Amino acid sequence: MSIPLRAHAADNVLLFSSKPNNTVVARDAGSLILAVCITALYSAICVVGLLGNVLVMYGVVRYTKMKTATNIYIFNLALADALATSTLPFQSAKCLMGTWPFGELLCKAVIAIDYYNMFTSIFTLTMMSVDRYIAVCHPVRALDFRTPAKAKIINVCIWMLSSAVGVPVTIMAVTKVTDQGNTVCKLQFPEPDWYWDTVTNIFVMVLVVVAAFVICWTPIHIFIIIRIMVPINQNNLLVKASWHLCIALGYTNSSLNPVLYAFLDENFKRCLRDFCFPYRSRMEQSSFSRVRTSAREPASICAPGRGRGLRPD
Repeated sequence: MSIPLRAHAADNVLLFSSKPNNTVVARDAGSLILAVCITALYSAICVVGLLGNVLVMYGVVRYTKMKTATNIYIFNLALADALATSTLPFQSAKCLMGTWPFGELLCKAVIAIDYYNMFTSIFTLTMMSVDRYIAVCHPVRALDFRTPAKAKIINVCIWMLSSAVGVPVTIMAVTKVTDQGNTVCKLQFPEPDWYWDTVTNIFVMVLVVVAAFVICWTPIHIFIIIRIMVPINQNNLLVKASWHLCIALGYTNSSLNPVLYAFLDENFKRCLRDFCFPYRSRMEQSSFSRVRTSAREPASICAPGRGRGLRPD
């Protein structure tokens, strides 16, 4: 699985910067060594990845006994990975040259392949897990479900589902020329900055809440698994203390969530401030209303044909 390409002008591993006047500015020795090392690493990954994945696909296609449901999913993974590793030469060239020299069409293709690889790999691995679950837990039903034909249909559906991300990414991928004269290949999001700030804040809040849940509830579940698998003296004072400490830590999560909401979400902060200091909130609203009224007043007085005004005798 590859990492989506996000080429930035501030990339510190660039060897050369392409300028509008065709001048070339050499980077320092450290950047040169780093760029060469990264290019060598990308090249090795590309050769090994392409060769290995092509051999896997050839084996599944060439030999009939290899065409099982599981191997069809493995073929899908190999196809996605082969496409992803095929983009590494372009990224290596970008790293060495300090600019994106391949135009916007290839920029769209490389970024789209990266995202297709990411999501097809996730969905394929998920289906492989479902496939193994059915094979182990429902062996009779598996006879109808785990067939190569159905696996191929599922693979097609996986690529179609991945297009829900891949197509928008292809549209948003563009090439831009920076102030330094470098051409970068990046995603140009259509929404304003405040929208993405809001999305980022929500993402951070959800991530922190999930992390707090995992941290608080993991110890008690580990303790339960240990108690099931290993005989433990329940009357031991340390065991009792550890047990109740794990329980307390789990329930601490319920007390911690409101605090996380209050600190991480601006709407919760505002509502909490209004609830705790209602008088101050009313004063702020009253002051805001007076400012709005005073701002509108001159316009209403000066507007022709409005109000009584003064008429000449």
